[in-house]
Amino acid sequence: MRLAYISPLPPVRSGIAHYSALLLPALAEKFDVVAVVDQDEVVPLPVPVIRGDEYERRAGEFDAAVCQLGNNRHHELAWKLASRGGAVVVLHDIVMHHLLVEMTLARGDGKSLREALSSMYGDAGAAIASARVHGIHDDLPNFLYPASEGLAQHARHVIVHNRWAAEQLRANGVSTPITVAPHPYAERPAPDDGLRRAIRQRLGFSPQHRVIGAFGFVTHAKRPEALMRAFASASRERDDLRLLFVGEPSHNVDLEAMAAAAGVARDRWASTGFVADEEFDRHIAAVDRVVNLRYPSAGETSGPLVHVFSTGRPVAVSDYAQFADFPGAIVTRIPFESEIDSLAAFMLAEVDVKRLGEAQRTWLRATSTLQLTVEAYSRALAEAAAPRCESTASRTMPLPLFPRLAASIESIERLDRSTVVSLRIVNEGDATIPSIVFGQPPFVLFARALSNGANVAAASAGLSRDLEPGGSAIVPIVVECALDRFTLELRHGLGGVPDVERPAFFVREVVA
Repeated sequence: MRLAYISPLPPVRSGIAHYSALLLPALAEKFDVVAVVDQDEVVPLPVPVIRGDEYERRAGEFDAAVCQLGNNRHHELAWKLASRGGAVVVLHDIVMHHLLVEMTLARGDGKSLREALSSMYGDAGAAIASARVHGIHDDLPNFLYPASEGLAQHARHVIVHNRWAAEQLRANGVSTPITVAPHPYAERPAPDDGLRRAIRQRLGFSPQHRVIGAFGFVTHAKRPEALMRAFASASRERDDLRLLFVGEPSHNVDLEAMAAAAGVARDRWASTGFVADEEFDRHIAAVDRVVNLRYPSAGETSGPLVHVFSTGRPVAVSDYAQFADFPGAIVTRIPFESEIDSLAAFMLAEVDVKRLGEAQRTWLRATSTLQLTVEAYSRALAEAAAPRCESTASRTMPLPLFPRLAASIESIERLDRSTVVSLRIVNEGDATIPSIVFGQPPFVLFARALSNGANVAAASAGLSRDLEPGGSAIVPIVVECALDRFTLELRHGLGGVPDVERPAFFVREVVA
């Protein structure tokens, strides 16, 4: 099979360029591969490389086009070719909204942005585009309106790197076959102590410091403000803690302002800005712990995080979305409801790093080798070559109408005239309960407090994360009443949708 592989390649500043440089030689052992780029300089690789205009002339020579799509301007060529339909589309992020803006509004073309979003989302898309054209913008619509569904639906096959991304595409009406391929890693030698000391010295850190690292392009979705606040809290207990950001901050992320607001002194943290791939790996060796948070999620599996596992470091991740693919034995999960305190505890805890590193590498070798990635691509390409019936996309409700839930009380906190009951909600059904589904009403827990059979207060709350079968999440319920003792009932339903009265799935006496 002759493949056209459309992706940025090194030295382009893109994690997907590094991913492609790792994957291409292995794919070339099984397929006749030609890399297609839109850049002037390419680091030598053992595959032919052509420009996009040459591919246009020779497109008939190829059996399949593999379009690597990430959420920055380096993937414009892949977007344009994938938009024609019939390609194998690899979505490293399921949110393509940022790339769409880079190709339109960032070049002064608000009209094309309006046309694109209105064609995808109707009046809502047109309204979002108009607001952005006039300088009114927030990051959340980028995640609620990901702009990837059309590309995925018109693809011959879709490849993603985690189950959550596949589930979100299905929830958004994509019926194209989807393959979940592992994000590959490369075996790395043990960190060199001399190099580790040299990098620390350059950053102003000593060998005795415990350095907390955050890696990759710094956006608000990676929770840098929460990380700063947690670091400030932990630093009050350990004077030797230091914080390091390795990667370029987004234009709207001001790390200096965040540090000042959190009360973190300038000599306690450092930021490298963009670093090349080889320097990136060296900085991983120079830190002691790694924090990798997301909210909202673009559905990406972090390449830097996979590299961290191969090096062996304690890692904290959000208890959310794609991070469910990582077993608890190799990561520390940070729940949103106690994000700052849990992060600070992670920074302070003592860990058997050697044992943890062995567990991380064992998991990688079982799930994420380059060979397994190539095998997944091979299956996807074989399916893409087979005939399939075309189907019409339809946005579906993945939320089961009658989910099977269980609950238990984790803690009770009495405030001035209210009581906070923290509940652990467990999904005992066989379908994932999503916390948010674009275009659909959200799943909601409805609580009622009763005293002597009379209703004295009502409250509601949503899930902090998607709840997979067997999964659980902590949900705080704030009961606004002055009583120290009451009966708490829980029901479930859909926000904003009238529902029949159904039996409570949880009833307990609460004593504050």
